[in-house]
Amino acid sequence: MNESSELTRRTALGLSLGVLTSLGGCLSQSLSIQEIEDDTTEAGTITALVAVANDGSSATSAQLTVQCNVISGDTYTKTRQITVVGSRTNTYRFEFDVQDSEVDNRYEIAASISKDRLSFLGQLWLLNIRY
Repeated sequence: MNESSELTRRTALGLSLGVLTSLGGCLSQSLSIQEIEDDTTEAGTITALVAVANDGSSATSAQLTVQCNVISGDTYTKTRQITVVGSRTNTYRFEFDVQDSEVDNRYEIAASISKDRLSFLGQLWLLNIRY
């Protein structure tokens, strides 16, 4: 292996580690669901307010999924891409138009946060380092 190839390999490895380190820091920041409030209207709409906190120091994005499960009825799911600034809490509103007869039944509201790790892997794939 010649000196130029060795230098290219070291440079590429250094850049790779630098990118992994900086992106790894972004992934370690956490979003968490702090509170879920819900209400129903006479028209049959169930409203869910979901408070999401960011414990990190910089903005973090993720996918927020909220599910309304009507007992003995249908399940409704809505998803939204969110970004929460560091050390802040945002509240997101979701409305579910359900049948009037279903609102009389009991229902459960659940929420989850998921980061898109495939986009992170895609960014690494696009790096395309050659030795």
